[in-house]
Amino acid sequence: MRRGHIPGRLIPLLLLAGCTTAPSDLRKEAVELRAEGRLPEAVAAYGRLIRSLEGGDRESRLARMDALRELGGMHASFGDPREAERAYGEALLTAEADPRLPEESIINLRAQLAALSYRAGRNGEAAERYEVVLRMEQAALGGDHPDVLATMSILAGVLMKAGEVGRAEPLLRRQLELTARIHGPTRRESAAVMDRLAEALSRLGKETEATQLRRNAEAIRKKLCDEC
Repeated sequence: MRRGHIPGRLIPLLLLAGCTTAPSDLRKEAVELRAEGRLPEAVAAYGRLIRSLEGGDRESRLARMDALRELGGMHASFGDPREAERAYGEALLTAEADPRLPEESIINLRAQLAALSYRAGRNGEAAERYEVVLRMEQAALGGDHPDVLATMSILAGVLMKAGEVGRAEPLLRRQLELTARIHGPTRRESAAVMDRLAEALSRLGKETEATQLRRNAEAIRKKLCDEC
């Protein structure tokens, strides 16, 4: 073989070995394939992207977490909850490894996993997961934040569905107090929580208080209608 001459059959292999695709291009490919509905190809593209981001610095970890979260969201949207949970779980491990990634990302991932548990009918597991989310939100955002109120509402609903009415009652009382502070004690939002608390109290045999709450809720709605 002449010096400096490369056989033609080796050229493609050498080009592939010396040429790697940037993560930004891999992500663009994955997103485009997903938008086109080419799901198996999109999954493969996300796999290549995620592998390209293993190890590395904090920015690489952030990008890997985001790619796993997008992959989880795609599986959740298109009916593969098992793969969605796997991707979200791996994203959470990436986010919680030392040093931890932003707390809001960790909270979001835990909320996604809780939602998957609920959709699968695993209400006890969903409640446990939402309780963790609620504690984290309260620590990160404070007790009066709207996101805290939203999670509190979801958790109360999950507990009611799971038959854990006794655990739901104090949560609904806190939800009513927080709703009154955020939206006002005589608004529709407060009336709706009064009805939910009244349902819980009825199921616990506390009918007198439940009846009064229903009357209060009805009075709020009537007043608001009269003001329209």
